[in-house]
Amino acid sequence: MRSINEASQFLLAIDMRWLVDTIEVQKQNRSVRLRGWIVSLSGAFENLRILLNGAPVQGVDLIPSADLGEFFPALGADRFRRFVAAHPGRDERS
Repeated sequence: MRSINEASQFLLAIDMRWLVDTIEVQKQNRSVRLRGWIVSLSGAFENLRILLNGAPVQGVDLIPSADLGEFFPALGADRFRRFVAAHPGRDERS
């Protein structure tokens, strides 16, 4: 039988699959960069899409993150990734 701690970690992964830690907006070109983490119970990250205002961001980097697995040991480190998502800004004249 799983402990309450293990069960709560799995519920976390089901209910909160990702979290944005920071949002950076560059004033010069209005580009946006999101940084955060994501968890996948299946360990599959191939079809990951991050949307910004309904449009897919232009670039996503996924970085394995063993430290997140230390916070949620019942899930395992291989199920976590940190992400950096970048999206170019819009030209205000368009």
